[in-house]
Amino acid sequence: MNVLDRKHLILASFVGLFSIGAHGLAAEGRGVTEEDMARLERGRQIFHERCALCHGFDGVPELPEAPNFAEGERLDKSDEELLKAIRHGKDVMPAWKDVLSEDEMYEVLLYARVIMGDVTFQDKCIGCHEKAVAPLSGDIPADDKLPEFKGPFDICGGCNIEREMSREEIISVIKFLRTLAGEK
Repeated sequence: MNVLDRKHLILASFVGLFSIGAHGLAAEGRGVTEEDMARLERGRQIFHERCALCHGFDGVPELPEAPNFAEGERLDKSDEELLKAIRHGKDVMPAWKDVLSEDEMYEVLLYARVIMGDVTFQDKCIGCHEKAVAPLSGDIPADDKLPEFKGPFDICGGCNIEREMSREEIISVIKFLRTLAGEK
């Protein structure tokens, strides 16, 4: 199975779908379910058990040579490149191919890509949304347009949590929820 096939299989499993359509989940109005949250927990647990000693529980590295995932450092690389580094190690990072399954390595990579959104979600949102999250508004622009967006994001259906969050935190939560729900 090639990396792209594995990516789709794991992503489908990660969000509790059997296939991902061109329109993602927004068209279905599904949001993030309890099952999605449980799958996220698995990626988080593996990261915390195996990766956080060097990369930090919040993505801010404990080891000076480790990338800062909280700032997205090195996460601009392709999944294939990053999975190769996880599998075979790189610089001071050990190889994980004999410790983690391919699925676990990919789940850890998915988690690393959304770690800041998860940290913010855990801090600001989990009290009300421990089991599920409603779909994001269709008015929220694509990820690459988020920094320029001037309007209100309304990520929580009017619960006013946005007043307590910085724009960067809101954007990280939007990207986190879209990844978790299988949206782009």
